[in-house]
Amino acid sequence: MLNPNTVAIVINPENLPVGTTVQVTMTPEMGDRVNTTCDLAGTSTASSCTANVNLPATGMSLIQANATIDRTIARMEPLYRDGERVLRVDIAASFGAASRVTYVTESGRRITEQ
Repeated sequence: MLNPNTVAIVINPENLPVGTTVQVTMTPEMGDRVNTTCDLAGTSTASSCTANVNLPATGMSLIQANATIDRTIARMEPLYRDGERVLRVDIAASFGAASRVTYVTESGRRITEQ
């Protein structure tokens, strides 16, 4: 049975590989940060997953979703940023804010695009 303050967070990305694990983090004003995950299902052009979090009874909470795509495992075409091959793509989103994409290269360099 779900807690009365349980909220379903529905993630609906576009163009992410099915099976990608999305980490959902809830950071309340007071109290401990809570992490949960869900795995994308559907098609690569229209996938989704749902993560349940228990919101505190008082105060505000920041909810963020993060996904990392390993380009080799996803069998994606090679991608280069600033002359380096990209191994992983980290995508972060928060309610009301633009998504942030960070490319992680073979050397470990992190290149963030807004």
